[in-house]
Amino acid sequence: MQTLPNDFEELPNTKRVFYQLKAIQHTALMYLEAKGIVKITAMPNKQVQLIGDAVPEKIRLMLEEDSLRNSDYFKLIVEQLSHQTLNGKSGLKMKTGLMEFLYD
Repeated sequence: MQTLPNDFEELPNTKRVFYQLKAIQHTALMYLEAKGIVKITAMPNKQVQLIGDAVPEKIRLMLEEDSLRNSDYFKLIVEQLSHQTLNGKSGLKMKTGLMEFLYD
């Protein structure tokens, strides 16, 4: 059994994972927009806005009770990182190296 490879023990390339998730995330956003739960603004500052009245009560309660949502990590991501520039030579993509930035 020791000689059998276990691909699940190896961490994948993070750049590739984020790239592969792009299509899934885009599809999920389009679905939420079609259901009227979010509004997506047009380019160049494409933003996603939650439409509070459209969120089902069960989901709203689940979000309010979520301990991760009240954590310092979550607040850092939502309140700080979401306001950072993503594209360009000084953007978050370049600084983290998680995504290609050369053609921004």
